[in-house]
Amino acid sequence: VLDSSDIKDIKPPLAEPFTLSDYLIYIIAALAIIGVLALVYFLWVKKKPKDIFDLDYDPNIPAHILALESLQSLKEEKLWQKGKVKLYYSKLTDIFRLYIARRFEIDAREMTSSEILHELEKLVPADLLEKTRAVFYNADLAKFAKYEPLAEDNEKSLEYCVEFVNETIPAEKPEATDEKEKADNNIEGTEK
Repeated sequence: VLDSSDIKDIKPPLAEPFTLSDYLIYIIAALAIIGVLALVYFLWVKKKPKDIFDLDYDPNIPAHILALESLQSLKEEKLWQKGKVKLYYSKLTDIFRLYIARRFEIDAREMTSSEILHELEKLVPADLLEKTRAVFYNADLAKFAKYEPLAEDNEKSLEYCVEFVNETIPAEKPEATDEKEKADNNIEGTEK
C-alpha cells in the first residue's frame, strides 16, 4: 500500500534568476514617485509667499523716501507719453504697492487691488482712499483690459500716489528724542 507521503518529485523546482525586466515596473514606479515629489516641492517653494523685507530694495532707506524718489524717476521716464501705458501703470503700482507694504506692514505686493483697498479702509482717511481707488482702477484697466486712460488720468494717478505717500509719512516720535536727550544729559552729568 502506497501512502501519499511516499510520492516525491524527482528533482526540486529550479529557481530562475531574476532579470532587469522583472524589476522594471518597480524602477519606473519609484522614478515616477520621486518625480512627482520633486515637482510638488518646487511648486511649493515657488508659491511660498515672499517676505516684504526680502525684496530688491535697501531696507535702510525709509519707505517714503524710496517711494518719492521712484515716483519722480518714473515721471522723468515719460512712459505713457511714449505710448507705454501698460508699463507705466505696472511700474507705478509696483512702487505704490511696495510703499504700502513697507509703511503699513501688509503684503500689498501679493494682494489684489480690492484687497489692498479693503485693508486701507481702516488705515487712511476716506478722501485719500478714494484717490487710491482711482489709481488702482486706472491701473487695472490699463494693465488688464488694454484701456488707455486719458493723459490727465495718467498725470493724476502719479499725483495721487505722491499725495498718498506725503500724507502717510510716519510722524517722528518725540518721546524717543526726549529719552535720548535725558540719556545724553545723564552721561554728561556723570562725566563732570
